[in-house]
Amino acid sequence: MNDMLNDDVIVNILKYIDIPNIVNIRLTCKQYNNIMNLNIIWDFFLNRDFDTVTITTLFTVNFEETFKKLYLINNLMNSQHNEYFKNNCNSILNIYNASYLPISSPCSLK
Repeated sequence: MNDMLNDDVIVNILKYIDIPNIVNIRLTCKQYNNIMNLNIIWDFFLNRDFDTVTITTLFTVNFEETFKKLYLINNLMNSQHNEYFKNNCNSILNIYNASYLPISSPCSLK
């Protein structure tokens, strides 16, 4: 008898787990890692967390890579360590298209 959960069940469970924990779950077994390589799960995360215009404009080679890029830019935009982003960048596209980003080290904060 096969003791593994059905992939569809796991995909539906993973939709409710926050992104930082996805990385940890991915490392627990081969089945979870294989599921996390499916475009369907990353397509879900993209559409859940970002608007269609941003996804279309910044789409890279696949859904996972696009999500990673948008997730990192979003974290940068919401960074509490840099006032520039709070005051001048109101969207992911603005940050992506910026020619200069004054990124300071958290160690240099007062």
